[in-house]
Amino acid sequence: MSAQEPSANASPMSTNEELANYIDGLIDKLQSKFDSVNTQINEKLEEMNVRIDRLDRSLNDLMTHVSQGENKSEDSA
Repeated sequence: MSAQEPSANASPMSTNEELANYIDGLIDKLQSKFDSVNTQINEKLEEMNVRIDRLDRSLNDLMTHVSQGENKSEDSA
């Protein structure tokens, strides 16, 4: 049995307090993990957003280049 878990031989008042403290500790740990995962997800989404923006600019540049090439070939013909 860990130090945070309620003991079997404790008085009801002490057991309730220990249980409440144990649950509060678990909630704090879960909140901390949630915050960490939330931060990681937001960082990954921001990275993806940057990559998508770069891809969008590259595609627009490519389409402009292709369009200019088509205009030049039509002018030559």
